[in-house]
Amino acid sequence: MSKLLSTSPDADSQEISDDTSIIRKAMQRMAAGDYSVRIADSVSGGELGELASAFDAMTEKLLKSEQRFRSYVENLNDVLFALTPSGIFSYVSPQWKRAFGYEISETIGQPFTPFVHPDDIAGCFEFLQRVISTGTKQSGVEYRVLCKNGCYLWYTANASFITDPVDGTPMLVAIGRDITERKLTEEALRQSEEKFSAAFRSSPDAITITRVGDNIFLEVNDGFSAMTGYAAHEVVGRSPSDLDMYIDPEKEALFIRELEDSGTINNSEAHFRRKDGSGFAGQLSARIIKIDGEPHVLAITRDITERELIQKELLKAQKLESIRILASGIAHNFNNVLTGVIGYLSYAKKHLGNPDIVLPLLESAEKASFRAAALARQLLTFSRGMAPVKKPVPVDTLIQESVSLFLTGTNVRGIIDCEPHPDICADAQQISQAFNNIILNAIQSMPEGGTLAVRVFAATLSDGNRFQLSAGDYVKMVFTDSGCGIGGEDLGKIYDPYFTTKDSGTGLGLSSTFSIVKSHNGCIEITSEVGKGTTVTILFPVSAE
Repeated sequence: MSKLLSTSPDADSQEISDDTSIIRKAMQRMAAGDYSVRIADSVSGGELGELASAFDAMTEKLLKSEQRFRSYVENLNDVLFALTPSGIFSYVSPQWKRAFGYEISETIGQPFTPFVHPDDIAGCFEFLQRVISTGTKQSGVEYRVLCKNGCYLWYTANASFITDPVDGTPMLVAIGRDITERKLTEEALRQSEEKFSAAFRSSPDAITITRVGDNIFLEVNDGFSAMTGYAAHEVVGRSPSDLDMYIDPEKEALFIRELEDSGTINNSEAHFRRKDGSGFAGQLSARIIKIDGEPHVLAITRDITERELIQKELLKAQKLESIRILASGIAHNFNNVLTGVIGYLSYAKKHLGNPDIVLPLLESAEKASFRAAALARQLLTFSRGMAPVKKPVPVDTLIQESVSLFLTGTNVRGIIDCEPHPDICADAQQISQAFNNIILNAIQSMPEGGTLAVRVFAATLSDGNRFQLSAGDYVKMVFTDSGCGIGGEDLGKIYDPYFTTKDSGTGLGLSSTFSIVKSHNGCIEITSEVGKGTTVTILFPVSAE
C-alpha cells in the first residue's frame, strides 16, 4: 500500500526519518560544493516537503551564482590564484594555462618559487608575509613569471588574506595582471634616456636645454662648458642675454622668432662671446621639445671658428686668383689694342709723304683707340666707377629691343610675356647693356637652337626676403633658356671678371651685368642645370616718380 495511504504512527515516524535522512545527505553534498542536488521529489509533503522545496530553490540559486562566478573567472584576462601561508598553490584559474602554458595539474600543490624569476622571489615572499601579517589587501608587487616555453612575462598582483569557507584553512587569494608591454615600454624609455644622457654628456658640441619664453638655461653639457668657458652652475638659471653671449643680440631675437614660427632652427650661424670675452663662430640647430608636458628648447651648437677661418682664407685666395685673371685679361686686351695703334702709327710714319696711304692708317689707329676707350668704360662699369644716370625707364621696351636685336637671324626663338608693371628708375644705356649680355649668353648656350623665354611682372618683397633686398615694390624679370647649362663648380665663378666657359667669350659680360644691377640697388640670381638650361632672375626697385 502506498505510504500516502498509510495511517500507522510507526509508518509516519519511519517516513519522517527517511525524509530527514534525505535532507541531511543533500546538505552534506551541498556543503561539499555539489549544488546540483535536488530533493523535493523525494520528500513527502508537509513541513519537510516545504523545507525540501526551499532547499531546492536555494541550491538552484547557488548553482546559478556559482556558474556566473565560474564564467567570470574562466573568461577573466587576469590570473586568479590562491596560495597557502607557506606559498603552495591551492587554486589557479583557467587563465593560468592560457597565459603561461602549464596544466592546472602541474601547478596545484606546487610552491610558487619555481614559476618566478630568481631575482623576484625575495620580493614575492616579502609581499606574502605583508599580506599575512596585516590581514588587509595589499597591492603593487611586480615579478616575472617563467612560462613553459622558457620566456618570462611581467605581472603585478593584488592579494588578500582570507579563511576558506569550506574547511576554515587560511589562504592568500590574489589576482595577477600582465604588465609585460608596460615594462617593455619603460625599459625602452629607460634605454633611450640613457642613450640621450650619454650623448648629451659626451658630445663635443654644446648641447643646452632652455625654457620657452625667457630662454633660461635649465641644463648644459660638458661640451658647452668646454666651448664657452662657463661651468654648468654659472649658467643654469640665467639666459644668454644675462651672460651677453651673443656678439650680435639681434641674432638671438631672430632665433627666438624663428622657433616661435616654425618650431625648429637648422644650421644657422652666429658669433658668440666666451666667458673670457673672446669670440667664436657657432652653427646652431634647435627644436622645441616637450619635457613633463611643458615646451622646452633643445639646442646644439657646433664651433665652426676654424672652418670660418679656412673659408676666409679660401675666399682670399679666390679673390687673389680673380685679381690675377683680371690683370691678365686687361693686359691682354690693351696689349692687342696698343699693338694695333702702334703698328698703324709706325707704318704711317714711313709714308708721311703719301696722304692716301697715311690717312687710312691714322683712321685705323683712331678706331683702335675707340676700342680701348670702350674697354675702359666697360671696366669702369664693372668697378662701379661710372655712376648711372637714372630716370624712369619702361623695362618691357628695353627687353623687346634687346631680344629683337640679338635674336634676329639666329635659330633661337624668343617668347616675351610682360604683365602690367610700373617703371624703374635706371640708366637706360646700362640696363640695356645688362640685358644684352644676358641674351647674348643665352644665344651662345644654344648653338643648335632653342627657346629664350622672358617674363616681366610686378613683385612685392617683405622683410627678410631671400634676395636680401629692402621691403617694397619691385619689377621682376626672369630670363629662361633651354641651353647647355652651367656646371656647379663654374656657377660659383660666373661673376668673376674674365672668367668664361666659351671659346669666344671675353669674361666681362656677367661681371659688368652684376655691377650694373647692384649699382641700381637691385639683385641678380642665376640658377642652372647642365643639359637643362639656365634661369636668370633680376629685380629692380620701382621708380618713386
